[in-house]
Amino acid sequence: MVDAGVGREVEQHLGTTPFLMRALAELTVKRPTVDALEANGLTAADLKGIVLSHSHWDHVSGLADLRSAPLWITPDELAHARSNDEGGKLYRRLEAAGPFEVRELAFAGGAYGPFKSSQDFYGDGSVIIVPMPGHTPGSVGVFVTDAAGKRALIIGDTSWTKEGVDWPAEKPWLARRMVDHDAEGVREQLVLLHQLQRANPELLVVPAHDARVHADIPDF
Repeated sequence: MVDAGVGREVEQHLGTTPFLMRALAELTVKRPTVDALEANGLTAADLKGIVLSHSHWDHVSGLADLRSAPLWITPDELAHARSNDEGGKLYRRLEAAGPFEVRELAFAGGAYGPFKSSQDFYGDGSVIIVPMPGHTPGSVGVFVTDAAGKRALIIGDTSWTKEGVDWPAEKPWLARRMVDHDAEGVREQLVLLHQLQRANPELLVVPAHDARVHADIPDF
């Protein structure tokens, strides 16, 4: 699973974010991740692992209910999450409440498209993870190819919307100041993603927060 979604205590988790973010955010929860899994006959024990695109609160909230699943994270992102950075506050709180089964996400593979290194998660090309630093130091992107050959690239919060890749365009100034660790690094990633999409129009680029794009992928 890519990212953990929201936990059953997501309202309390939102309280770990800065006041301005809470004031600007509107939280609507369809269903906590663990309940969505159970509704489809699955439990955390059925997961091969949870790959974090990055460690911000809205991507780790569901870990509170999924502790038995291995957690795959890059060393850079784990160090960032455990630092005093405001964005990792919820991760640190959840880890302090009980350790996760953390596994190192290392890019042992060679170049994949424009990315200099990669990790073939299953060894069959169906899930390829690539480094995408900028939003956070250890952010990653995840290429997924389904049985029919349809390809998607999950980009976490490198962009919040499809226009960020289509144009390309970075987040508004205030948002960048609040959430992006390395604004210049994000700009570089957006240009790369823009070029990648233009060269591969069949590739569905999936920002974590654009419901319009989510409507084009299977609904779990």
